[in-house]
Amino acid sequence: MRLENEQKSCVKFVKLMMLGYLPFHRSPSNVHEITVIATSSLNNKNMYAYLKLLFNICIFKKGPEDIPHSIQLLRLSTIAYACISYLLIQFSDGSIRALLQVATELIITFSFAALLLGTTKKLPRFIQTTSTLLGTDALISAFAIPVLAMLHQDSSNMPVILTMLGLMLWNWLVIAHIIRRALNKSFSFALGIAFLYVFSASQIMGTLFPSISS
Repeated sequence: MRLENEQKSCVKFVKLMMLGYLPFHRSPSNVHEITVIATSSLNNKNMYAYLKLLFNICIFKKGPEDIPHSIQLLRLSTIAYACISYLLIQFSDGSIRALLQVATELIITFSFAALLLGTTKKLPRFIQTTSTLLGTDALISAFAIPVLAMLHQDSSNMPVILTMLGLMLWNWLVIAHIIRRALNKSFSFALGIAFLYVFSASQIMGTLFPSISS
């Protein structure tokens, strides 16, 4: 029964995408909202609240410290990321390879978060930071699905190409924002780490799956 409820929650969450130490310090105004999301079952209302949190992070109003320290949310963010990434990869690759690519992307993301937080002695922030990285990426990628579909039909459509580049730039800036808040570092430092992460991930994916870079 519990597994069935989690599966239903994941489906609802993906549908919405489509339309610590004390892990972090939190302001009193956020405590009630975070507690409700973390301790309640993920019904439509609570998933909308989580989606709203992710969107506010994407527009730099909030950070990973505002995400509940919840294994359930990490699981849902992972599944949402996997589903949306799978849909994106389906435009250019087969089902089996798409699954392998999604699995590799998840391994890279989890490894990056663990390495980043482990080397800076902030590993207790892993659940929130990883949930935020996966959740915001899934949200931005959801916006990219119709753009990629149009690009697949006409690869020379300049407005669509520019829109895709804009989404990629946005994702990079959001990753930097998450890193800055997770590590309490400057934004310029976080931009550099985010670039290394995105570049390294693309190199690894291009090496393991040559069709990506061809």
